[in-house]
Amino acid sequence: MALFRGTREFKGVLQLGRSASTMAYRNLSNIPNDIVLIILSYLNESHRSSLRSVALVSRSLYLCAVEFLFRDISITLPGTDHRIEGDILKALYRLPPNVARCIKNLHIECRGPSRRIKSGLWGKEHYEPLGFYYNIEENFKHAKDLITKHSENSRPANYQYDLNQHEDNWRPLADFIALLGANRAIRLNWNYPRQLPRCVRMALEASPNSCTVYINIYQVARNSVHENDVDTATSPCLAGLTCGIHGAGLKIEQETYKIIQAIASGLAPNIQELCLYRQTLPYARSDEDYPYLPSAYVIERAFLQQRRDPLKNAAKASKGGKLQRLVLDGPSLGDVTRFLEWRDLIDISCLKTLQLTNTSIDEATFLELANNCTFSSLETLILWIGRVELPKPEAIAEHQAFCTFIRSLRPLEDIRIMADLRSDLLTATLNQHGATLVNLVLSLRPKSEFFAVSIHDVEAIAKSCPVLQSLSITIPRSKGDAAEVAIYRALGSIPQVRKLFLTLDASYIAPGIEYEEDGFREYENDLPNDPSFDSSEQRVFLRNEAPFWRFPRIGHLCNGLINAALDETLARAIFKAIESRTLDILQVDSIGACEFEPDRPYPIGFDQIIYQITRCWWLERNPRDDRRDDLMVEDVTPKTRLIPPEQKPLEVDVAEVVCKVWGDDACVGLDWTEVWHSFPLLGG
Repeated sequence: MALFRGTREFKGVLQLGRSASTMAYRNLSNIPNDIVLIILSYLNESHRSSLRSVALVSRSLYLCAVEFLFRDISITLPGTDHRIEGDILKALYRLPPNVARCIKNLHIECRGPSRRIKSGLWGKEHYEPLGFYYNIEENFKHAKDLITKHSENSRPANYQYDLNQHEDNWRPLADFIALLGANRAIRLNWNYPRQLPRCVRMALEASPNSCTVYINIYQVARNSVHENDVDTATSPCLAGLTCGIHGAGLKIEQETYKIIQAIASGLAPNIQELCLYRQTLPYARSDEDYPYLPSAYVIERAFLQQRRDPLKNAAKASKGGKLQRLVLDGPSLGDVTRFLEWRDLIDISCLKTLQLTNTSIDEATFLELANNCTFSSLETLILWIGRVELPKPEAIAEHQAFCTFIRSLRPLEDIRIMADLRSDLLTATLNQHGATLVNLVLSLRPKSEFFAVSIHDVEAIAKSCPVLQSLSITIPRSKGDAAEVAIYRALGSIPQVRKLFLTLDASYIAPGIEYEEDGFREYENDLPNDPSFDSSEQRVFLRNEAPFWRFPRIGHLCNGLINAALDETLARAIFKAIESRTLDILQVDSIGACEFEPDRPYPIGFDQIIYQITRCWWLERNPRDDRRDDLMVEDVTPKTRLIPPEQKPLEVDVAEVVCKVWGDDACVGLDWTEVWHSFPLLGG
């Protein structure tokens, strides 16, 4: 997009109003077709609504835009087989004629409630089906019921009968896939809580264009299963597999691991992506059947029937797994023992994406990765580093081991790190990979004591990363003073940055005297006084009953609310302070409100205030060249990150703090919800 700004040919291309359609058509008709496709590709990536507007200018532009508008198609179906055939036909009927030649990715989803979640590792907010990766801690009772009713021995007795009976329901989808596969190679993403139907799998396998399927698997069967299950696990079109270990017992976990490793090591000859998550369960009614993996016994029997070696010998002999993406997400899945198993099973040199998250990688694992693994094709690295409960010497040793590992890699394009950051970690990353980085995610753990991102770190990123386009980073708030504004200015100096995902950390971890008592890390009781506080702000806020709480002063609470308050006015001011003409998208949110001690929440009584004032804003620059200063702003606050508290009148001591921050008007009833606001940046 930046290539064409200001050129005579490109002027007017995005002027999409009715009066400008003739100009847009005339200008685009003079541009080579390959350049038009580049423009449409940019719009498809960042400004989908504008792409639709461009498509309406003329028939020729519509035909070009269709190539991008219909690359990804999602069909959402009910969770039962009742009337599946009719729902599929209705979905296909809505597609424009002759659109089959454009489709590359076909998604089959389950209809149900959804929730909006924010993933710090990915640096952006996204939607996912409610519960497809359902954590046990979030809904223990529901999870317990599922484990009981869908254990390894719970396959329905009429399973084979059901499959044969409902196979015809999926025939329209199989015919559509056959039509798509005749034109080009397509990718089928199967996110539906049923086995992949035989007719659909056979349509993929029969395609002359090497179609692929990516499946989410939720259960593991240890007894005999349907023939179609084994055929799916050994299918040449199986390119991706996501499986969850729900923690129902060590024996089931070991069984799952054996099955997954067998598939990855060559049972599925063309598998490229493997994602293994711990403590996950599907969302569905308890009487529904879920996709199953065939048991290890059935897999090994299939190997023998095909005159192959047994599993353990086949893996060692061929090392045939050519995985390009490996995700191990969960406790103990990324430790050195587990990873050594994967190193012996698959060809590590083929990996393009490695993700080890929600697990604490120890020093030994990093050193093993650095010294005995060759990641010659790696492009994307996603890691969770360090453990808050570790003593500082051990945590520092882990960071040093990570630095050794990061220096051993070829220059990467995409690095995402969840860590207690230290300056040496950031320096090692930038020195080795800065010149090639396109996407960088530095996700601080909330209330980290190790390292706060400063202006010098942002300047180092700007200097070391000439092609960086997307940055996700956590920066400390300091009431919008000169130091905070300087960080925003420094972000604007990153040469090619297009997307920024900023998390504003409002927490205040004051230095204090640490001591050990009964195995707990303790601090001196009260937060240190601040000379800028007046007499009323110096008073200690004695409200929390926990004996290990570092009691904040009134002034600390006032500062915490000021730093946490994030409304549209402040979000726009931050975008303006960054002063970058290349910046197209800014997401900014707030964490750590009134938090003064690691791993401890805000004081009792402030929940409804913090829920109201901590927001997440999405700001996007207008794609039109003549309106680049216009911002499209949306409140995308993920309301599920906190349980909505009960709205009630503020208690006296809490209301006193609110009055100090937003004036006396905020203390009348619940009026504070209407009068709260953010505070301007210095010089803003």
